[in-house]
Amino acid sequence: MHIIGFGDSITSGVYLAEEDTYLYKLKQQFGGTTTNAGVPGNNTNQGLARIQTDVISHQPDITIIAFGMNDHYATAVDTHLVDPSTYKSNLTEMVNQLRAHACTPILCTISPIIVGDASQYYYNRHPEAWYQHPLGAQAWIDAYSGIVREVAAELNVVLADIAEHFANALADGETLTGPQGLIRNLDNAGTDDGVHPTAKGNDLYAECIAVQINQILADKC
Repeated sequence: MHIIGFGDSITSGVYLAEEDTYLYKLKQQFGGTTTNAGVPGNNTNQGLARIQTDVISHQPDITIIAFGMNDHYATAVDTHLVDPSTYKSNLTEMVNQLRAHACTPILCTISPIIVGDASQYYYNRHPEAWYQHPLGAQAWIDAYSGIVREVAAELNVVLADIAEHFANALADGETLTGPQGLIRNLDNAGTDDGVHPTAKGNDLYAECIAVQINQILADKC
């Protein structure tokens, strides 16, 4: 079995040792071959432009599609870098192209961020005043996760609901911040990242995606 992780810096595993990435953890669980096709900073426009060379040409059995962190964000007041309708159409086209080459796609929703304020974390780099409708950057991310769910439902695509899995972990006592936080922060990484999951956060990615891979394999039996 060949699994490709197709996404942005979260998939590529920036700031992590390879063994702490979710793709490495999936390889340990399922064996076979894994290919990391995550490119830092990528959005779905860029991903769609490289899907043939970086994914389809490798003939994967399963492709994990994990974009959105670089699609949703504001470039001006209430202006997305990649607008919602384009985001949805890009995901749809990715799914259709993969299926046309006998690859099973898994769509992933988006992990949460530490918003912070103007002095640190997300709002230090992305002005809070730009996120008005809906109010706040996390609400924009949640809306884009909602689009992922729509595409999964409309096209009958396997969904790894990363956002929900993180929410459940937080409800069970995990935190985004602090030394044991799921997201890189001042206490566990010495930086106000606020976006990229830690090794512990990647455990959640791997857990969530593994459930769906197991279901795919069971359905093929």
